[in-house]
Amino acid sequence: MSFSDLRQWLKDEDIDPATIKPGVFDVFTPEKAKEGTAYPIEGRMIETLKPYPAAAKAYMMQITGIYNIERELDNLQDTAVSRPVFIECLACDGGCVNGPCTTNKKSGLTKRLEILRQTEFDEQAGKRTPLYNINLSYKPEELNCTEFSEADIKKVLTKIGKYTQEDELNCGGCGYDTCRNFAHALLEGKAEPEMCVSHMKHQAQRKANALIRCIPSPIVIADSKLSIVEYNDQFRDAFWNDEEHGEIYDYNNLRGANLRDFVNFTNLFSASLDLEQDIHREHVRQDDRLFDVVVFNIDKKQSVGGIIEDVTNVEMHKEQIAAKAKEVIHKNLATVQQIACTLGEHIRDRSAAPFHRQRLFHRRTGKFRLENPYQLQQTRVLNMSRPFFIEIGTAQQQKYGEDCYGDTIYSKKIPEEQRIISILSDGLGSGVKANILSSMTTRMAMKFVESNMELLRSSEVMMDALPICQIRKISYATFSIVDSELEGKTRIFEMDNPSFMLIRDGKAVNVRYRELSSPKWKDRTINISQITNQEEDRIILISDGVSQAGLGNPKYPLGWQRQGCLNFALEQIRKNPKISAYDLAHAIVGEALTKEIDGKAGDDISCVVLYFRKPRQLLVLTGPPFDEDKDREFAELVSDYDGKVAVCGEPPPTSSNGNCA
Repeated sequence: MSFSDLRQWLKDEDIDPATIKPGVFDVFTPEKAKEGTAYPIEGRMIETLKPYPAAAKAYMMQITGIYNIERELDNLQDTAVSRPVFIECLACDGGCVNGPCTTNKKSGLTKRLEILRQTEFDEQAGKRTPLYNINLSYKPEELNCTEFSEADIKKVLTKIGKYTQEDELNCGGCGYDTCRNFAHALLEGKAEPEMCVSHMKHQAQRKANALIRCIPSPIVIADSKLSIVEYNDQFRDAFWNDEEHGEIYDYNNLRGANLRDFVNFTNLFSASLDLEQDIHREHVRQDDRLFDVVVFNIDKKQSVGGIIEDVTNVEMHKEQIAAKAKEVIHKNLATVQQIACTLGEHIRDRSAAPFHRQRLFHRRTGKFRLENPYQLQQTRVLNMSRPFFIEIGTAQQQKYGEDCYGDTIYSKKIPEEQRIISILSDGLGSGVKANILSSMTTRMAMKFVESNMELLRSSEVMMDALPICQIRKISYATFSIVDSELEGKTRIFEMDNPSFMLIRDGKAVNVRYRELSSPKWKDRTINISQITNQEEDRIILISDGVSQAGLGNPKYPLGWQRQGCLNFALEQIRKNPKISAYDLAHAIVGEALTKEIDGKAGDDISCVVLYFRKPRQLLVLTGPPFDEDKDREFAELVSDYDGKVAVCGEPPPTSSNGNCA
């Protein structure tokens, strides 16, 4: 347990140590440490031992860091020690003052000076008699290590892309100090290939390249100097000219070629790099052809991609050209999003692999998606044979003028765990880049949450994978995650999205949350809430396109805001207490759109509603009467049924006076 964990535990239990008065027997320190107070600093233990006579006959040295200690003691021979040796071993590099779980952000020198100022050196130093015998002898024990041949090790190294000694980077990302030690662990079954960071990166790149080659339209990726990094055959075939390029470039390998030699609209690529924005231009002319071009940022000011479609047709009217271009863009965006999801999953796999063996349990589940970026609405009712139905309704409206959503909604049920996870991610900005980044975030977040990977580590991985806007100083994709168990417990994780809304008994409920900060990313925090759901509860997630709807409109100078959305939701539930999640989500998105100037969305608008309700049962009896002896049984079944009943079929014959015969 770290000090951060201890402080959080005390906070959760509402315990403030500063307000507690110690009793007579509450003596926490049995003895004062005196000069021993300086032990957290490397070398100070040796300093306190020097006054003792025995120290003059011994060699003294200090070693800090586990790997340094192991290296220094490796292959130690008895004959090398001719006189007593005292080794001050501290597991942390630089001593305990530099421990990995310390939260003190002061400089190392400042921390050392503070410790020294609190240390008491007196005349008894070097004269004290030990109160206890702490002598302990160790006998050497042989380690039963399996030896593997060089051929076995090389065979394993090739499986993780290490074909030559130069490929062995020894980066330590797998947790082992060398690639060969990692290979040894693989042979022993103590490691997995997915733990190799460079191998997973190359594998992800190969798969991404394969997907790029499958895109039906020309696509090219260039670096900051507009040199071609990756392309597909369609791009080469569309812009290759033997007379212009044959003597300069290799037809089968255009990587490194100057993009300016192939297209005359590289100004769009340069502008996208400089402005860090997606650019869409229709009817870009090159020679006698017209192209529809979408340029999107991949890595800030480092790389940019372009999807290019030839829309030339002299017999096609202008309106037909525009419609065709949009159709092509939608088709290509589906593949681009698949690339983003693949990269997101590989980033998750690469980062989660070292922790795989520490997971409490491993899940293998089927899954379904509740959201497709090219559909406006969908809904699901999830029933897992529990008292609650969790009904999920979603609604979205993309930013005016964009062809796809910058927000992504992704939900998944895990039947064997009676668990449902819903995620809303908002990619900063709009259009293709926002869609790619929010898709990556939802994929990574879903895998992390469903596998119970440690939350702070998961968030740092996602923060590392996504860049930060240099103007707004927030991550390029935010998220809200709802993890519900049908027994009633729900956890909500939020980062930079508008906070969720809980409506219970027709009233808004304020839920306490715990703030989790990353030492690595000081400017970003995650809010964690936990609730026990009740029947008729509704949880509402919104993107900032809802809370900021109408921003700039004289009627809503600060936008609709979260409170405005909450008031509207409460009014809808007051009018119709049984309103479905689908209808409520669409009502919120529709109302947000009315706040916008001319009804044109200034940002992507997204809403997710989770409705915890009683199952609605229906009994249907159909067909003509068949067995009169069964009439009473069916009548009792209908009268006792807890739900709605529909009876249909041919009525029994009646007598002349209107009564049943």
